[in-house]
Parts: sequence; structure tokens; C-alpha cells
Amino acid sequence: MSARGAILATKMELNLRGAVIVRVLCWLAIEPICPLRGSAVNAAIFVSVLLGSMAVLPGFGQSGAALPPALLGAKTVIVLNETHTSTVEDGAEEELKQWGRLKLTDDLDAADLVVNFSKKTRHETSNTQKTDENGKPSEYSFNITSDSTIYMTVTAKNGVAPVYSTESKDGKQKAGRECVQAFIAAWQAARQKQSGAH
Repeated sequence: MSARGAILATKMELNLRGAVIVRVLCWLAIEPICPLRGSAVNAAIFVSVLLGSMAVLPGFGQSGAALPPALLGAKTVIVLNETHTSTVEDGAEEELKQWGRLKLTDDLDAADLVVNFSKKTRHETSNTQKTDENGKPSEYSFNITSDSTIYMTVTAKNGVAPVYSTESKDGKQKAGRECVQAFIAAWQAARQKQSGAH
């Protein structure tokens, strides 16, 4: 991992630790009215379920879902790349620059939005066996196929759960561009909806 990547990873870890502190504070506030009160463990579970349910609410962190209105005021963005393929990040940053709505930054603390790319690769194996005219094995073959998916999440500053996510089956630069294009479309749809409400 590069020095820049290590610094960013450390800062992300600190943000997650901050989220743990928030959960503890929420427990202190909710415990008196918690339906599972009487046990600190049960109360903590109640708080975790309550906060964790935010990630599955309609419009929260889902691909194609409406973006939170507060997100539309963001001005800066940082791109983090965990795919080990630099062209994914290059494609995403080129698309963001072309759009021009958000300013790219290398400073996690200065970023209003964090765009993170990751990759999951699935391997499948198969083997075949042919026989000759006498029914005896004559030929063997072994095949390995790989299928990779690029995932992109967008998290608000100091946030834990993503406010937007999408994916692409394409690799490298095209994947980065496609994921950002999908986010831009969601952004523009949210902006149009906000304008129509006024």
C-alpha cells in the first residue's frame, strides 16, 4: 500500500471509531426507553439494530435510489481505490473532472464525499473427460473462468453507511467511468426533484 493509501486508511479507521462513540452516546440516550432495558447488552443490540436499519431504508445507500437532499450541497470529493487497478480510479476522476460539479481533492478531511471502489472476483472451475470408441478415457480438460465486478460506494463526510452504491461488470477505466456516470444521473435526478418541489 502506498503512503497516501495508508494515511487515508488510517483516517477512515478514525472515522469508524467516531461512529462507535456515536453508538455509545445513542445507547446512553435510548437505554431508559429501550424495550430491552435491564441488560446493557440487550440495549446495545437495540441501538445497533436501530442505527443499522438506516442502511436498508428505501432511498438509503441503494443503487438507483434517490440521493438525500443534503448531499446536493457537497462541493469536494475524494476517490479511494481498493481494486488494485489504477485505471478504475483514472476513469472515475476523468468523468468527475468532465462533469465539473465536484472538485477533486486528495485530502480526506477536506472531502464532502468519499467515493470508494472495490472489486470482487469469482472463479469457477470445470473439467471434462472424453472417451475413445472403446469407452476408455482418452482426453481430459480443465478450465478456469473468472468473473470480476467493480463496486462503487459514495459516503458523506464523516459518514459510515454509504448514501449511494452501484456496480459495473466492465473492467478498468470503463468501470470507473460507468459507475460515476450512474452517480451523476442520480445526482441530476435528485436536483431536478428538489427544484420541482420549490
